[in-house]
Amino acid sequence: MMTVLVKVIGVSAYVYSKIVDMAAKVEWTANDYAAQNILADIVEKSGLSLRALEQKTGGAASHARIGYILNGERGPVKLSEFIAICEACGVDASDALQQVIDNADATQPANTDEDRAKLALERAQRAAEYGLAAMEGEKRDAEDDGVA
Repeated sequence: MMTVLVKVIGVSAYVYSKIVDMAAKVEWTANDYAAQNILADIVEKSGLSLRALEQKTGGAASHARIGYILNGERGPVKLSEFIAICEACGVDASDALQQVIDNADATQPANTDEDRAKLALERAQRAAEYGLAAMEGEKRDAEDDGVA
């Protein structure tokens, strides 16, 4: 079906996928932003790397997806991802969800590019407290094998 549609409208599959992505963008709600903020705090306090979180969630969320969630990129966190990440960090998901509900009204989304840039800079500055995000050489291979 997609191939036929791509030929009919005369664009490449890549361009078509981008058009579909733009059309499918989800508007984030106050609850979505509150969930993202709560998870960012939970993950930060856990000190776990994104790859470690992926392993501890049993693959319920990839390390890339967890990064997108924490940075407020792409779609908002799904309930299954929220619960898996909370459990991986040793946090009661029902308590965290109650925090989301309590904080949703007070949560204001980062609407402008400037707001998003400030938020990204704040998170990048805090990330330095946790050391390297990725390892090189033998240590990286050991971490990928679950040996680190």
